[in-house]
Amino acid sequence: MDLLSALASHLRGLVDNLSTEDDTLTDSLQALSSLLETAVSCYLGFRLTLVIDGWPITLTEFSVVDGERPATSLRLNLSNQGSGVDPDSQIVLYAANPGAFVDLAADIDYLHRQGHPGDGYGSRPAVALDIDLPPITLVSGFLGLTEYETVNRAIGMLIQRGQEPVEARATLHRDARASGLAVHLYADQLLDR
Repeated sequence: MDLLSALASHLRGLVDNLSTEDDTLTDSLQALSSLLETAVSCYLGFRLTLVIDGWPITLTEFSVVDGERPATSLRLNLSNQGSGVDPDSQIVLYAANPGAFVDLAADIDYLHRQGHPGDGYGSRPAVALDIDLPPITLVSGFLGLTEYETVNRAIGMLIQRGQEPVEARATLHRDARASGLAVHLYADQLLDR
């Protein structure tokens, strides 16, 4: 199995299907996890953060065995997978044994440099080994999706009141700052009025 080609293919599938409603994203994540379980015997799971319309939505998936804790991480910046992907979109892989991702990180870094000679990576490296601390809890699930939906519902309400979409988003963010509340909390209050 060509691990790097398969990994790149599944990451490309994630990026290509960020905004679809079909099962392709789920299938890509399951295939990626399966690939990593095969390649890294102590693989524990991942934390995928997709920034959509400026809002981070995080999916965490762990399969912890006998209380194992992550000892190493490998962050892959998804914006390197295609245009239109927010620079803060990333996937962080976790494993139980220190050094489990060293070879994979080196190979991915080498391939990225071959594909982008002289770019110096800018401010966001394609690969970051052992930078991300393990999550406090190893609970699988979504974080941020409910808040993202609340913000979009509030923007929709402002649009119904006659504002253009860009103006509605700017109004919501400006008014949230003025009130001293996080955008999703202000949006929730706006919807309750």
